[in-house]
Amino acid sequence: MRWLPGRGNEKGFSVMELMVACSLAILVMMGLGHLMLGNQAAWNWGMSKLELQQEASRVLDRMSHSLRAADGISLLNSSEFKTLDPGETVLHHYRRVASGSQYRLQENGTDMQDSDCTVFSVSANSDSSLLTLSLELLDEAGNRVSSMTMVSLRP
Repeated sequence: MRWLPGRGNEKGFSVMELMVACSLAILVMMGLGHLMLGNQAAWNWGMSKLELQQEASRVLDRMSHSLRAADGISLLNSSEFKTLDPGETVLHHYRRVASGSQYRLQENGTDMQDSDCTVFSVSANSDSSLLTLSLELLDEAGNRVSSMTMVSLRP
């Protein structure tokens, strides 16, 4: 701030000083806006990845519970199995099926998840006392999550 000529003892900013201050304020605000947009994109990506991981966990937990409660299992192939009751009646039928250009994991013919199931595999150890379930999901944003669990079967 300086004395303005011709105004006596009045103090004030010149038009040029105000323009420079406004320009600097605009630049700072643009920088903060850009930073906020970047943080928002990172937050959205993280939330999407978290939701996909939770979905994979929920699917594997559901299958694990079904396997532990079953009296028997029937492995049809590496991506399909059935849980059985004592009379060999099918309780649950899990499989990976094509749905348009994507794959879905189904329980008794009903989709278990909303995202694309790119990998689903079931394998048993040598004495069939332990099953390994592997799952990979892909969402529409391109996020990919892999999850695996091991389930001990009842003797």
